[in-house]
This record gives sequence, structure tokens and C-alpha cells, in this order.
Amino acid sequence: MGCTRFEFAKPGCWVAAATNIADAVAVAVNGDTVLVTSGVYRLTTQISISKKLTLKSVGPKGSAIIDGGGVTRGLYVSAGGVVVDGLT
Repeated sequence: MGCTRFEFAKPGCWVAAATNIADAVAVAVNGDTVLVTSGVYRLTTQISISKKLTLKSVGPKGSAIIDGGGVTRGLYVSAGGVVVDGLT
């Protein structure tokens, strides 16, 4: 079975994954886990999280970095129960 857009947790589907965190968060639904690969994610606007989800690095703690460049905050969380795990 093939991959559909944003099926990042399905084995072999990284090729169909979102290319930025904000897009992945936008299509996630309550209870989803958004997996983030290692790298530096430079932002021009904050990532808003308004649903209960887990944002989790797949690499070692601190290997996925959200960088607002001193211009914007990285995350704005307005939902309860959000978990951010392993991102800096």
C-alpha cells in the first residue's frame, strides 16, 4: 500500500512526510504524534499548536532545533495536553 501525504509514522513513508513542522501540525488531529527529524528548523513565523498532540524528535534529545532567529518565538501552544519531546 502506498503512502499518502503526511503519513510520517508509517514505515517507509518519510518520502511523503511534510517538509516543515508547521504543515505537519496543521494536518494533525487531536491525539496525533508529529515526528520531527534531526535538523535546524528556521522560522519566520511561530508554529501555533491549538490541538492536543505530541511533537517528538526522532533523533537524540536536542537534535531537532526550532530557531526563531530572535525574530519570532518557536512555538505558541494554546491547547491543553500538548507534549514537546526532544526538541530544543
